Amino acid sequence: MGIGLISELIRKLMTAKSLTQNDLVEITGSSLSRVKAITSGRVAKLKFEETQALVKKLHVRGDWLATGEEPMFQSDKEIEFHRRLDQVKESTNAADQLDLDKKQQGRIQTILFALDQDDHRLLDEQLGQILTDDEEQLLEQYRSCSQEEQAAVKMMLAAFRKNQ
Repeated sequence: MGIGLISELIRKLMTAKSLTQNDLVEITGSSLSRVKAITSGRVAKLKFEETQALVKKLHVRGDWLATGEEPMFQSDKEIEFHRRLDQVKESTNAADQLDLDKKQQGRIQTILFALDQDDHRLLDEQLGQILTDDEEQLLEQYRSCSQEEQAAVKMMLAAFRKNQ
């Protein structure tokens, strides 16, 4: 990409979004002198962080920044896709912080993602059916038992299942 192309593209973007140089400073996290250098044609290419900020915050298409080929902005579907990818990444990072095995981490990741997406079907699938009050009390009692008592309950349930 030539030095003049990035300057031209950024000026087009500023016009399309009615942005000032100070707005670009806030959006990209670059200094005002850097933004002035970009818009005046003294910069050959944007830094990775600047490109990422424009793509994420203004929904500029990365390929437009690279080539100038239209369209300039992401479609609604692309924006939603990127939002979901970001949520998967955040859910994965949150689950990875927990001291759980990989299967449990995957389940936590899916639950966090389902909550973010307001996806009740996926959430119900992950959480299983909602327990009745009696079932909750039984589970609470089971969890408060010693390991020996839990083993006895499991043996009793296995015998009960066999007799059915």
